[in-house]
Amino acid sequence: MQAISKLKLDYAESILKKDLLDQGILNVILTDKAGNILINLNNDELEFDYYSLASLSAANIKAVSVMAEILEEKDMYFLFHKGQNLNIHFKRILSEFILISIFDKSISLGFLRLKTDELNDFFDDCLSEIDFSVNRAINIYK
Repeated sequence: MQAISKLKLDYAESILKKDLLDQGILNVILTDKAGNILINLNNDELEFDYYSLASLSAANIKAVSVMAEILEEKDMYFLFHKGQNLNIHFKRILSEFILISIFDKSISLGFLRLKTDELNDFFDDCLSEIDFSVNRAINIYK
């Protein structure tokens, strides 16, 4: 697994806050594929065991990857679970990271999918092994 610099994580955190949390998503967690939390953003409305959620999310993503292999699919990188009050959306970022978004009925799944797809392009540059500079990332993201 690749190392991520503090600069990259700080910039990724600011983008996640602006594009998801500030748009009404209740909680955003970025983990590595083992479920270790790299970024945890919360609007202070939710309190729960984030570490267990991250770990179970990583196991869930891995289980779905194995199911995809059985179905001879390359990958199934997007998962969604709907609850009575809260919903959870998982998106694999590159092959190393998982973006977990928790939201309520006020946010549409289509909106969230659009935002996370846009963020995926950003993360391709920010978190990949490509040389990174804040100016370059800002220009790409505009």
